[in-house]
Amino acid sequence: MLVKKLLFIFIIFRLLFVGDLLFAQDKDWQKISIGGVVTDDNQNLANATVTLLKGGVKVKRLATSETGLFIFNLQPSTDYILLISKEGYTTKKIFISTNGIPKEMDISWNSGITIDIFKTIRDLDVSILDNPVGKIYYYEEKKSFDYDKEYTKSIQSAIGVLENLLEDRKIAIRKEELALVEEQKRLDAEMKKKEEESLKIEIENAKILKQQNEDAKRIEKLKRDSLAKVEFVKKNMAQKQKFIQETKAKKGIEERNKEIADSLRLVKLAKKKIEEENATIFALELNDKKRKENEEKTRQDSVKNAILNETIRKRNEESVKDLYKKGNENAVSIIAEERKTKETIFPIENADSLVKINVKQSIQDSASEDIAKAKFNSKLTNEEKEELLLEIQKKYPQGITIEEETYPSFKITKIISNQKGFISEHKMIEFRYGKFFKKNGLDITEAVFRMETKGYEKYLKDTE
Repeated sequence: MLVKKLLFIFIIFRLLFVGDLLFAQDKDWQKISIGGVVTDDNQNLANATVTLLKGGVKVKRLATSETGLFIFNLQPSTDYILLISKEGYTTKKIFISTNGIPKEMDISWNSGITIDIFKTIRDLDVSILDNPVGKIYYYEEKKSFDYDKEYTKSIQSAIGVLENLLEDRKIAIRKEELALVEEQKRLDAEMKKKEEESLKIEIENAKILKQQNEDAKRIEKLKRDSLAKVEFVKKNMAQKQKFIQETKAKKGIEERNKEIADSLRLVKLAKKKIEEENATIFALELNDKKRKENEEKTRQDSVKNAILNETIRKRNEESVKDLYKKGNENAVSIIAEERKTKETIFPIENADSLVKINVKQSIQDSASEDIAKAKFNSKLTNEEKEELLLEIQKKYPQGITIEEETYPSFKITKIISNQKGFISEHKMIEFRYGKFFKKNGLDITEAVFRMETKGYEKYLKDTE
């Protein structure tokens, strides 16, 4: 009994502790909880049904734990009825009111109710239990719930009569049960005696049946032995005849097998020669194909380099011509000034953060293009990913930063988010033939990219 009480106290403490943690983060609403234990003859009763009613309508229903515990969360300024029931048991009610509790006050009365229910007894008048067996209110002087002592006193006499009747019926039932046990013992003794007599008869019958079976087996064995002798003679005659036939056929088969083996040997030699010739032809064709591929790759690289150099030369000539027309003598300074990063800050509607857009002009250096592409395609480990996020957190301020880097053959768009301690980097690389997407160094789909960067499309358009 002491162990059960200690376990009950521990569970209540855990529930109170966890409840405090759950509601500590949000005090905008009031926490009111009430609970207790259901027993049967002072023994904790598991799987009893406890139903919470408000205005005659079920609010919640649960089953008691292995130790008979239950707990409900209640609303302030509300009257409830608590129904405690179980199949084969008589139902009891308790009235609970949360009126009068200060709004800023939390109450956890999770071990205040102990309700004992008893098994249903035929012809026992339990109409008194149609009324609540107790009423619970909040008392300001106690700062807690407690039973209405006046109501308890008024109903206690009627419940006492019911308990006396219940005890009398229990005693009568126990006597009936003892009488039934004695009657069952007598019936069991008679049944045992009959079973012993029946067993003796079965043993005698079994002996007779066993003897009959043994006689039948001997007769069957004699029949089998006779048939076996006849079959043995027939089998010997058939084996001799088969041996003669197989000897004649074996000679013919050996001669045919020899002819087939000679033919197969000739076929294998011819097949091996053809395979060697095919392997030589394939090797020659493969070498010729590799040579042509290398020549074509060299030619294409030469054409690409020539086109790239010509494009750079024309762009430089056009830049110099434009500067010459404007009459600006310091052409080099202006070109460098135009390639500087432009920064624009846009406020986001209905948000506290800002979008900072950095636009980098076209970079003609092919080495920079290769480095940017390699960096985008690199596969990050978990350690590298953590280092990347730390670097972003140090480098970028609070808010959303959008950067674009334009290269001759592709463009990279970065969306860096640093909000409330949450860091992320989304990347999109655009080629003429398609787009690719990443988040924190890992590949993602376009749908995920669009969903997680929704709202920034208009700022991307402003930078084009």
